[in-house]
Amino acid sequence: MATYREPARWNPNRGEMPSYAFLDRKNRRYPYMMYRDEKWVRSEKGLLYAYSRAKQQGDLAIARRAFNMLNEERKKKGKEPLEW
Repeated sequence: MATYREPARWNPNRGEMPSYAFLDRKNRRYPYMMYRDEKWVRSEKGLLYAYSRAKQQGDLAIARRAFNMLNEERKKKGKEPLEW
């Protein structure tokens, strides 16, 4: 019979990401930035994933922050803002 193995908690690439690339910098959770052209930039897709995950986990303060940042990015691109 196979024994249960706990899944790895951290993605190995997270250690290489700067802390400011996460919405929860202390715990390195909810990454939202992507590395493009040798610099870290906000990603609309990353913000959407962070918002969705934070809301699933019940972390509403982080979810609200991700949502507001997402709408800022959408306004810059001339897109309609999302509704909470």
